[in-house]
Amino acid sequence: MTENHTPFARCFEWQELPGKKQKQWTVPPGKLGVVIDEKGALQIFEAGQHTLAAANGSLQVGYLPAGNFNARLKAENLLSRDHALLDASLLCAVEVFDLARFFTGYIVPRGVISGDVMDLNAQSAWDILAPGVRRTLAADLLAGRQGDSLLAAIRPGLEPALNQLGVHLDYFHFIAFLRSEDRLLAAEQALHLQEKLDAVDNRRKIAAAKSRQELAEALQEIGISDEQAVSIHSLNDSDPASDAQQATLLSGLTTWVRDLGNQEAQGEHFRIGNLFQRKNKAKPQTTPSTRRGRRYPRLWWRRNILWIVFVLLLAFIFTKIANFFAGDADWSNRWEFYFIVWGAAAGILFDSIKKLFQKYDDLQQAHWVEPGTTFVDDLVGQDRVQADVLVREQTHNDLQTAQNALNTLRSRVFSQGNEDLALELRALEKEFSHAREEIMNPRRGVPPYVTDLKISRKMWDDLLDYDEGLLVRSGALGEDVQALVQESAQGQISSDKLNQLRASLDAFKHHFANRSQALKTSDEQKQRLQS
Repeated sequence: MTENHTPFARCFEWQELPGKKQKQWTVPPGKLGVVIDEKGALQIFEAGQHTLAAANGSLQVGYLPAGNFNARLKAENLLSRDHALLDASLLCAVEVFDLARFFTGYIVPRGVISGDVMDLNAQSAWDILAPGVRRTLAADLLAGRQGDSLLAAIRPGLEPALNQLGVHLDYFHFIAFLRSEDRLLAAEQALHLQEKLDAVDNRRKIAAAKSRQELAEALQEIGISDEQAVSIHSLNDSDPASDAQQATLLSGLTTWVRDLGNQEAQGEHFRIGNLFQRKNKAKPQTTPSTRRGRRYPRLWWRRNILWIVFVLLLAFIFTKIANFFAGDADWSNRWEFYFIVWGAAAGILFDSIKKLFQKYDDLQQAHWVEPGTTFVDDLVGQDRVQADVLVREQTHNDLQTAQNALNTLRSRVFSQGNEDLALELRALEKEFSHAREEIMNPRRGVPPYVTDLKISRKMWDDLLDYDEGLLVRSGALGEDVQALVQESAQGQISSDKLNQLRASLDAFKHHFANRSQALKTSDEQKQRLQS
């Protein structure tokens, strides 16, 4: 649980603030109040209670951190140079240089931002971190080597992304890596990391570090940088020494460890989401149901209720008619008439209510899902098959693009007189073509979610993540072919390069064929934890 319950930043609707003509507004301690009118004029308020007066509700009101704060980039399924999938978290200190831009561009669209850090969205984080990871071996990343080259690859994408939001990069804190397949193990180890960070002595050691070298030594002494699944490395680009800077580091470490240990947290599978958006761009979007448990057809009870109301109304009308014609006369059989009318109505009502409850039970049995689970239809726009089709089409297209590039390269090589290399390229083209046929074969690589299997949200998240990894791998094949084309222009292409590309293609085919086994991943990780 977050120690500070005050949100990181917040934007208020005008109607949310108490008061009518004059609004009472409190800026929490450690925050900076911001008010922007319809013309874009900015007013800044210190922490405390303030009174706002306006003739209309066109003001944008909110607060944000008063000083420097942390920004985090969290990306999953980053592909290393040796085609290992890694997850990464980068923590850096940032400073706002344009309050209005940061408030309107980052805070207002989100409304309330909980936690202690500013998070870039998953796709932006992936785009920024992916180039540096793609050029580095997984072992070097996990061991903390190649730090300078990694920073050099990260900066060109990170700084413009931050500047667009009105903040600039101050310095880096750390970057953490773990193998994507070790997420469950990392979540278990996060509990141990949390205990270490909560210890007062350990926090003092981190706060006492006045340089990057001392910080690295403190983390190593505490044991935070020596975990089995998680690899944390200080980034040596500056030496923060102030207490405020060390406080932001401790806050960022704590937030990162807490999020790492949240096994129920779902990643943002933006590639599959983008595929659905492109597919349904011209179609009206439906809102997926987020309800759990009973899920019934809309107004399933309406016909039964209307029939019950009709029977009651009819019996009442007959009663009124009988009373009108009887008048004040002594009608000895009146009660017998009432008994016949209302007795018949009671029988019909009893039968209707019985049918209503029977239908309720039938629907409950047909639509009941155990707590914590949901229908896959709710999560993929009510079309599970379409999710599979989109993944197959995209990976097929990626391989088609790579094959076309190989065909162009083969023609160039052949025209240069290198027939042996052209034959090797031709053989590789055929392998890409065969892989495309396997992808479009509906009996190959069938994911569990195309069945009627009821799965938990965590399992569904794992299945989506597996497909995200496939999309990353297929896209990387195209990048590898383009790199091969560029190398050929410099006369550097060789059989070894082709063998590396062939090995990457074989690895992709293996992962695609194992889509049906994706649910076994978590079981294997549990066995590893127990061993």
